[in-house]
Amino acid sequence: MVKKIQELSDKLTAESKLRFNLEENLENFSNKLKEKESLLAKKEKFHLESEKKYNEISDRYSNITKEFNREKNDIEFEFNSKLQKFENEIRLVIEKNESQKNYYENIIIDIQKNQKEELQDVEDKIKKALSRKDEVIKKLQEDLHVKDLSIKKLEDMLAKQRKELLMFND
Repeated sequence: MVKKIQELSDKLTAESKLRFNLEENLENFSNKLKEKESLLAKKEKFHLESEKKYNEISDRYSNITKEFNREKNDIEFEFNSKLQKFENEIRLVIEKNESQKNYYENIIIDIQKNQKEELQDVEDKIKKALSRKDEVIKKLQEDLHVKDLSIKKLEDMLAKQRKELLMFND
């Protein structure tokens, strides 16, 4: 039973470590997003300066901007997809953890209930055995008392016969 509780505790610890790792991964992706957003901001500034300086290549700049926005959207889409995936995984881990916690708490409650019932059964058996022992002791005491009375009667008879014999011999 202790081994089973230890196994349950180990599983709970493993789930907690997994959750910690997922949170750490989420933080890493958030940092990467900030870096990419910073890079994106630099690119936008570069494009604005290029437009001011090189009006004659505005068509080219327009294409670059379109490409940049498409890349930005792809990055944001990828980030949002990954973020959603990790949020779902974290939610599932939390739900699974809660479910397992409830499951193992119910197992512990069942084990405790069974132990209580077993202890009650043992206590009832002990009470029955003690009751039988008390009855046997009472019966033996009664038998002893009857024997004591019988011995007393026989001793009285023996004393009487001795007395009669002594009187008869005199």
